[in-house]
Amino acid sequence: MILGTIKEAIISVNGGETWSDWFNQPTGSFIHVTTDNTFPYHAYAAQQDSGTIVVPNRSDYGEITYRDWFSAGGFESGYIAPDPLNPNLVYSIGWFGTVMRLDRTTGQLATVFRAARELSHGVGDANYLCAA
Repeated sequence: MILGTIKEAIISVNGGETWSDWFNQPTGSFIHVTTDNTFPYHAYAAQQDSGTIVVPNRSDYGEITYRDWFSAGGFESGYIAPDPLNPNLVYSIGWFGTVMRLDRTTGQLATVFRAARELSHGVGDANYLCAA
């Protein structure tokens, strides 16, 4: 039997007398999934309660493990988009409509756009509206 929630699952192999631990299997709820055009291709997604993830569709380790995936730097409810001309640049949505850019080559994560709504709440300043 499997008991699933929005993020995890637990398993019973004895009719519900005992259950597995929540944290003994790699599970996640992916939202707004997209892919790039690389080989192997990568899937990009926001995760419920866990930020973002970029994961290849195959691995050199015989299975996809924690060594293969990384965060795109966005937030759980946002969209993620690799640049179609340069898949090493990944854009994702942050809080209050900000846009983050991850440069996979350097590992740098930068805010490239802050929404006017965020600026009106005293976060940031007008000189930082667009720093692309």
